[in-house]
Amino acid sequence: MNKAKLKIIPIILVFFIFLFIIWKLSNFFLRDIFTGPFTKQSGGNSIENNVEMKQVENLYYIRVKNITGTTAVGRTEKHTYYNMDIMVETDSYAAAKLMTTNGKKTLNAINDAIAHYSGEDLSTPDGVEKLKYRITGNLAEAYRTNKISNIYMEKYLFQNK
Repeated sequence: MNKAKLKIIPIILVFFIFLFIIWKLSNFFLRDIFTGPFTKQSGGNSIENNVEMKQVENLYYIRVKNITGTTAVGRTEKHTYYNMDIMVETDSYAAAKLMTTNGKKTLNAINDAIAHYSGEDLSTPDGVEKLKYRITGNLAEAYRTNKISNIYMEKYLFQNK
């Protein structure tokens, strides 16, 4: 009877190793099915995939894609959900490279700027210009540069709830 138990242990061990391998493979192949398109943004290196640089003549453009979040200004303000793509223009390669390689810092500076505005502010041209000015200031402070020349809104969606 003791030998029978010893023969079963390797079989059980192989079975659990097989289950572990199946579990790991299913996580690898199925992880994108259970995450939405914006949840990837909160991951480690995936933020850097949302920040890219392009040079046109002597200017550098930093595109920050899928900036998403909510904002609420004041205690009675309803939440405003936003989804934006922003292009930052600079003539400094060093500043552009820093903003691109430090995608999380860039995204945080932009989200911090957006958080100070209500849905009403974001719905007016004057409010959008103020937002661009604040984004410029936040990025300039975060990267200690005054080389940001313009902010462009490529995609600008928001919804009040």
